[in-house]
Amino acid sequence: MNSEEILAKYGPREAMEYDVVVVGAGPAGLSAAIRLKQLGAKAGRELSVCVLEKGSEAGAHILSGAVIEPLVVFDVSAGPVMVRAGSVVRAFTRLAGPCAVGAGTQILGDRVSGCSIGDQCVVRGEISESIVIGQANKGHEGFVGHSVLGRWVNLGAGTITSNLKNSYGTVSLWTPEGVRDTGTVKLGSFFGDHVKTGIGARLTTGSVIGAGSNIYGSVMPPRYVPPFSWGDGDQLAEYRLEQFLTTTERAMSRRLVKLDDGTRRHPDLRPARVHPDFRQLAAR
Repeated sequence: MNSEEILAKYGPREAMEYDVVVVGAGPAGLSAAIRLKQLGAKAGRELSVCVLEKGSEAGAHILSGAVIEPLVVFDVSAGPVMVRAGSVVRAFTRLAGPCAVGAGTQILGDRVSGCSIGDQCVVRGEISESIVIGQANKGHEGFVGHSVLGRWVNLGAGTITSNLKNSYGTVSLWTPEGVRDTGTVKLGSFFGDHVKTGIGARLTTGSVIGAGSNIYGSVMPPRYVPPFSWGDGDQLAEYRLEQFLTTTERAMSRRLVKLDDGTRRHPDLRPARVHPDFRQLAAR
């Protein structure tokens, strides 16, 4: 069918002019369009920007190879949702944007809102506005909000992070220079790499759990747990390095990653010197 036959059958085409046309309404495309509008407004110029979505729904960007089961909801009303190749999103999951799910990750149910979840993670239960860097397990119920999970973190069933004080005041946070007011009302916990929590662990607002720590029990731990700690509540001892390395090797092998000799000798895998007054700092 030539152009004259197309014109005779369908009539004249409508033409619309734009300053910029962005193809693809995924996170990059939408971010580019928003930034262009912001720059135009800053320069005092009204830019007309058109975003063309290649998929069936703007904001829902699913790469080839991802598995999305029935009864999954992609809520893109507040931002885009991206699911990378090799990921699995199980039935009865609600992904609320902006949200990114890394390659090879499993989302097993409940509400995941405003999160960046890295590669090869397992996530179940409500998690909100948090960063999961990679190879971490949150495979059971328990709320996690406004938190950061380092690599190889494993949260036991029912681990809960508080992210809002009863007073609705701003949250203070431990730092090496002392406890500081963050100026933010919502703040959960920071989990260093290879942290493990036991079942039912409860963490207060603004907690910092140092890398390599293993905390468990029914007593809430202090707001600052030094790296390579082991214990129940505030009864913390040093996590023996060889025991830590054995557990780490087992955990990494579950993702088919080998803990080689070079990593074993790495200076970061040593118990850190702890500030002698860390308990007083944490209690402030």
